[in-house]
Amino acid sequence: MQQLIHSIITISVVLFFFILSAVSSLAGGVGKEVCDPYKPLVVQITTQFSSGEESGFGFIVGERYDQFYIVTANHVVRRDSPDNITKKVLLHFSWDPGGKGYTAELLYTMYGPLDLALLRIDKTKINGAERISWEGRKWCRRWQREEEAWFIGRERKWYIPPDGRAGILVRTEPDLRGFVQIDINTVQPGTSGAPLFIKNGLIGMIISDSPGATQAVHIDYIRRFVSIENPYPWNIARYDSDQGDGKMKTNKPSSRHGEVKKQRELIRPFRGSVLQKRLWENR
Repeated sequence: MQQLIHSIITISVVLFFFILSAVSSLAGGVGKEVCDPYKPLVVQITTQFSSGEESGFGFIVGERYDQFYIVTANHVVRRDSPDNITKKVLLHFSWDPGGKGYTAELLYTMYGPLDLALLRIDKTKINGAERISWEGRKWCRRWQREEEAWFIGRERKWYIPPDGRAGILVRTEPDLRGFVQIDINTVQPGTSGAPLFIKNGLIGMIISDSPGATQAVHIDYIRRFVSIENPYPWNIARYDSDQGDGKMKTNKPSSRHGEVKKQRELIRPFRGSVLQKRLWENR
């Protein structure tokens, strides 16, 4: 009898750990399924300043002439103090998280509430750059009230909130400041610059990573910052679930043809408040 009881206990313990393992393997669930295709686009950023360093995330939004263009939060790559200058911006990719990192060029920043910055890096120097694809990558203008949302990036890892820990969207569109209102408790310091997703695609970027006080900039404001107010590429297609056919509007990577003006000739100085006003007016 004791041997039978011992066998039952042993089998029960084995079954318990088997079920626990199965549940753990499914961690992420819907969020993992939504976010995994975008992981190659997401970079972990470590910025070295003349005094101290900052870590966060960013994501690739375009490519042109063997250059990748990456957006992130301005405070991840630049300090407010003019004496604390940016020394180096290092990028790590999901397929080589422990690698040496790749140095990126800081192209453009925007001070103020939207807190945006644009980086550039030579794709020919990145081992594994062929993993990055624009096929099926899309952004969304609107979403449903109380729809679930996920992000990629926390504590220098490509963390995705598991099922039951997703954020909940409070409104169906951004507020007048360009912020996505979200109720989420899985964000931690070091998440700034992480992309925010719903089932249909990318909707924003987290710029405030304080637990319980998360803010994200709407993706269309970021798109305008990159490709309308500035002459840089945007290769993520638009998808709006409220459009009749639900089809994506594609943006193919740029190819070199004809006479192209130098990018620096196209860039003009601006103040953050002026750009933000333009973004509001062009909503």
